[in-house]
Amino acid sequence: MNRLLAALLALLVLAGCGEDEETPAARSSSSAAPVAITDDTGTRVELDAPAERVVTVEWDHTENALALGVEPVGAGDAEVYRDWVAAGPAIPEQTESIGTRSEPSLEKIAALQPDLIIGGREGVLKNREKLERIAPLVVFDGYVDPAENRDGAEWDRMVSQFERTAVLLGAEAKAAEVLAGVEEDVEAARARIEEAGAAGDEVALAQGFTSGKPVSRLFDDGAMLVEVARRVGLENAYDGELQDWGITQVGLEGMRQVGDADWLLTMALEGDDPFAGPWASNPAWQRLPVVEAGHVRAIGADTWTWGGPLSAALAAERYADAVTSGA
Repeated sequence: MNRLLAALLALLVLAGCGEDEETPAARSSSSAAPVAITDDTGTRVELDAPAERVVTVEWDHTENALALGVEPVGAGDAEVYRDWVAAGPAIPEQTESIGTRSEPSLEKIAALQPDLIIGGREGVLKNREKLERIAPLVVFDGYVDPAENRDGAEWDRMVSQFERTAVLLGAEAKAAEVLAGVEEDVEAARARIEEAGAAGDEVALAQGFTSGKPVSRLFDDGAMLVEVARRVGLENAYDGELQDWGITQVGLEGMRQVGDADWLLTMALEGDDPFAGPWASNPAWQRLPVVEAGHVRAIGADTWTWGGPLSAALAAERYADAVTSGA
């Protein structure tokens, strides 16, 4: 009988401890206040508490969540994320792939039981109602409409999306810290470029592929990468008309548009690189003044072209490395 009473008393003590000492997660959810933002479609998104189980459809959303200290439970094209996005923390192995960024799987997303989904118009709007039955959905634009673009607009879009993501994740202090660090990194890159006498140099930014016919994407003045170049004291050598996503695709002949650039900064995967591969031995390529000057610099396929603040900081650093490296 004494042993039975002792056991009952032990159970009561354990039960009392369970009520008085919440786990960190429980304390966080019970004390957290509601959060809300307006997304890029004008939709008000409200959460009872900051999200913890987040699905990110586009890579910039994944990058931003990781920068804010939140590991997505699912992400679009998660298995090749690191090939293209070097900035910030690595995507965790436990982050599940939800399919492609353009065609995410509703079934895979639902199985993860997220409390927030962040996506771009192209990947989620056609299934908006179905996704909203799974979890609250935030839609962010991937670029500024060319008709409304202006100097600084892409930077403002990027910062606004990062800060609104931080609100939904309860990470506003972390966002401020990250953005302050990015400004410091950009200023450091600018100082290096000025010290090297390269301020005002014209750079052409080109992303290449060889699948089928070799092509290059040239980035226009409305592109995020070009905005970063301006902030570190460089000018864009490509003055093409502003396009969706800030890119115009050209072949080797089209590269003559930027042939007089002071620097050509290229991005391509190894084995899928027209600049170092099929074009390198072509006389038309070799006669481009920037090629003749030896001012072609590979800055890495993983300089992500539509990323968040950390990708912008990495691009600034790599621009500085490229244009201060000599002939």
